[in-house]
Amino acid sequence: GTLGLAMTENGFRAVVQNNRWAEREISPDYDWKEFDSDGSGAWKNVLANHMPSRNRCGRVGLQSPIDVKDNGLGRCSETHEVRSLPGDFRLNGDKVHKEILPNKLRFRYERRPCGDWNDVACAEPDPPHADFPNGWGGFADVMHVDFKVPSEHLLNGKRYDAEVQIFHLHSRRRRMPTQATLIQATEDGFNWYFDEALQAFEYEFKRDKIICEASKRRERRLMSQFYDTLKSITMGGSTSNLRGYNNDIQNTTSAVKNSKQEDPDYIENWGQYSIDSDAPGYKEQDEMNRQRILQRGVWDPHNEMIVPSIHFYRYEGSLTEPPCGEWVSWFVTDKPMNISYEQLDMLKNILFNYEDPTCQRTSVHFQHSVARPVQETANRPVYLCTELDYGPDP
Repeated sequence: GTLGLAMTENGFRAVVQNNRWAEREISPDYDWKEFDSDGSGAWKNVLANHMPSRNRCGRVGLQSPIDVKDNGLGRCSETHEVRSLPGDFRLNGDKVHKEILPNKLRFRYERRPCGDWNDVACAEPDPPHADFPNGWGGFADVMHVDFKVPSEHLLNGKRYDAEVQIFHLHSRRRRMPTQATLIQATEDGFNWYFDEALQAFEYEFKRDKIICEASKRRERRLMSQFYDTLKSITMGGSTSNLRGYNNDIQNTTSAVKNSKQEDPDYIENWGQYSIDSDAPGYKEQDEMNRQRILQRGVWDPHNEMIVPSIHFYRYEGSLTEPPCGEWVSWFVTDKPMNISYEQLDMLKNILFNYEDPTCQRTSVHFQHSVARPVQETANRPVYLCTELDYGPDP
């Protein structure tokens, strides 16, 4: 491990970290380059003061996730709940990108063409956005929504089955106010609104699997044709014109015969094996699923079935993956959202078993977890805000 310092009420104390992320070089095309001084688009330079290209994963005291509980070091100064608007981007449209990434499922939202909301070109259409309390001033757009298994944050010492994180960017405050809701699976917890998101990811999962399997079948058919050619040569054709290749052909044919002895149907059938898209009615069902997705309207990540409470815990922290930038203001919902066991299994299957169109498994899970370990809370205030803290609207 490596030695670090954590702040306490009486000064500092030494902590030992086992953190290989701290040694990782940040890729030149890292996710957050868009917001750096050499970024591009309307959000260029917004996070440049935080130096997004610098790896912060080895620091102690402002890192996330943490065990979220009121530690008595702060008092709620937020005067209202997070107020949100769903925006105009449809789940099926080209403004919402469905991404199955190595450590998360993500809805990535297209950016406004410019940062000035008073500009007509930037006002509409718009992504989901929210007004955060305590002097943030104006709305912050949703950049992306991530789903992870299990939960990264603990809530009063308890880890939950999964977590959804809604990342917003506030251009004037140059920070990311981020809502997190922990997810709990129960016997009767079916969540129809969450299911809309899950179905969108499953469609991507199955589509890429079909592309992969179709590619495998083409390769097998080519190999099957090759073996058929070898068989016709060795069982009746002349090989005199192949000269130095005779030994290779005989060796390959012997291997084929050995395979046939172990499984007589193997060579004849392996080029014809079926894939999901061959199943009776698959094309019709696939078209029905596609049409169902096309009919979906706006999917609001702030919906009460995703964020089930207006009460939240507040603390200042970081991204939970490299570069672990310390520009995140966390708003952690005080109660979990419910889903069913079947929905949790589907979420895990998509995240852990995804194969891209080239048939590569992409998940980096360890023992069915993509969660970063809990970090030191140190001397940070963590406090709960409830409706008792909220004042009347001005």
